[in-house]
Amino acid sequence: MKTINLICPVSDKKANAAELRIMAFLTSLLIIAYLITYNPVFILLAGSDLFIRSIMKPEYSPFKCMASKIFNLFNFKKKTTDLAPKIFAARCGVFISILTLVFHFLGFTITSYTAAAIFLSLSLLNSLFGICVGCFIYTSLVFSFYQKREK
Repeated sequence: MKTINLICPVSDKKANAAELRIMAFLTSLLIIAYLITYNPVFILLAGSDLFIRSIMKPEYSPFKCMASKIFNLFNFKKKTTDLAPKIFAARCGVFISILTLVFHFLGFTITSYTAAAIFLSLSLLNSLFGICVGCFIYTSLVFSFYQKREK
């Protein structure tokens, strides 16, 4: 059986891991609201916040502000983590948000729900268990392009 080492993007910027998990949980709540109501505003809000965090400045993110307040309120232990994999994962979240909205507006209800359910699964894995699937996706992308170049 062939094993593959995970490759994650790396940067010198660090972030508070607990705050990131709180933000993922807040995103999960919006996705759950979408799955219950089928109101696309919830996916739009989740995707917008991810867009702000991954493309613009994280300081402008409403979820970042809420997560900071929740973190301070409950006195969670601060642990830093590399920010680059989280930015990549947030960009994947933006992509899934867009897919969900496109399927929603095209009337593909089951496909829209499926995309939202995948989005929710990834978000809950991150928020509840600290498992960021972004590294697995990144590794798959890097190795697929790397193997094409070798041939």
